[in-house]
Amino acid sequence: MIGVGRGRLNGLVTEDLTGYLVEHEEEADFRRWLELNHEEIFEELLGDWYTDPALWLQDRSMRTLHEWCHFDFHSLVVDMGETPIEDDEAGS
Repeated sequence: MIGVGRGRLNGLVTEDLTGYLVEHEEEADFRRWLELNHEEIFEELLGDWYTDPALWLQDRSMRTLHEWCHFDFHSLVVDMGETPIEDDEAGS
């Protein structure tokens, strides 16, 4: 798995990055995955900023995504916590 974060949003540097875990260990595989899934990622990011989809940017192309966001590829994520990882969206 890898983590991917955003760091630059429409030219503004953000201090709070979002990490995404995807099932690819090679950067080239991740780039192909992003090409196929960039609209979903873009909509996720837009949903964090504006809850009304009518206000979202209409051009959600791969090119525009790269203009708005910077992705950093990391092939290793280490969990240093002592508690087990839990799915907070899983049913009780």
